[in-house]
Amino acid sequence: QAKIIAGKIAAYDKWSPARDRGGKATGASISVVFDITGPVRAGIYRRDESKVEENMSNPGTPEIKNTTYKYKNKHLDDYKFSVWTKENSNIPYDMSRAITVDNQDIVWHGTDNGLVRFERSNMQIFTKDNSVFTTPDKLMTIGSAATDSKNNKWFDANEKIYRFDGKVWEVFDSAKVGIREVSSIIASKSGTVFFPSYNGLLIHKNGNWKVMNTTNSQLPSDHVTYANLDSKGRMWIGTELGTIMIENGGEITEFDKTSTPLKHLCVTDMAEDKDGSLWFATYDYAKKASMKLVKRDSGGNWMYFDINNSGLPENQINKLLLDSHDDILWMTTHNVGLVRFDKKDSWEVYTNKNSGVPSTYIFAMEQDSKGNLWGATFSGLMRVSKKSGE
Repeated sequence: QAKIIAGKIAAYDKWSPARDRGGKATGASISVVFDITGPVRAGIYRRDESKVEENMSNPGTPEIKNTTYKYKNKHLDDYKFSVWTKENSNIPYDMSRAITVDNQDIVWHGTDNGLVRFERSNMQIFTKDNSVFTTPDKLMTIGSAATDSKNNKWFDANEKIYRFDGKVWEVFDSAKVGIREVSSIIASKSGTVFFPSYNGLLIHKNGNWKVMNTTNSQLPSDHVTYANLDSKGRMWIGTELGTIMIENGGEITEFDKTSTPLKHLCVTDMAEDKDGSLWFATYDYAKKASMKLVKRDSGGNWMYFDINNSGLPENQINKLLLDSHDDILWMTTHNVGLVRFDKKDSWEVYTNKNSGVPSTYIFAMEQDSKGNLWGATFSGLMRVSKKSGE
């Protein structure tokens, strides 16, 4: 039987090489499934990518791992949920993972096949056919987005970094600025823009590029997961081998050498509230698992929240956001949806089963000056607005 199957595969004459982003033929792996229920038959079929994409954009079923906390969701009726998709708007693709709101409240929504500029009810679409964005791939994925203090919009797509000042686009080949491919973009309030990557931390400040890595700094690892500055100018950097904090004067704290909740954890996102408390989403690469939400208050005291001691529905946090209008910590959690936390003891979970949240996959979230939350989901662009102040 094995010889018959191998013969059928060898005789197949419609193989074509896989190609990398530059169009060059390259090696690839394939998955083969055999179903032998009678006479041996063998065949090869090409996977229907449209079906794969359709499955990925499925809203999913919420997987709340916290089975003890009772979610009352008493504020759910305070919010209105609006969603824009391919079916009800000009959005080119429902799957998305990047969003930023600029200083004029214009929403820039990065989908897996194009960028949307959303101002009030008007949408302008940027694709590889009508803009500076380029890719040899079928789809043009916007991986991340951010707006800096000068209202420059930054995007990463297909191993290039793009900047738009409102009039002129600039394209930076990430290999030429020191990093081949960035994994995210974080724009600090001070004007510094960070680009974490698997090859170090790329930093843009005052028009200059700099790369931090293990050869020129005390980074624990070149695989950087997150970087940002807090209001006191301290730089927090998460890597797969731990988190460090660099003071204004250059003094470095290596948290793997402390007894804080950040010991052996890497920071993957950070938010700072009006009281100066810092909130961290964390991951443990040794255990290959997200671990907890960590808080450091302005006095240097630490505490943490997870599915065992709080109402956190899932330890894997995709995004943290401090509401600038209400004293609320919002977060999106993996395979769940949107979480509202009053920073004390009240947790609420809004999913596609109990609210207008369209998907269990929400990878980015921003807030505009009116207090509206905007989210990039796998099922379209989401807006969450207060019913009283919409």
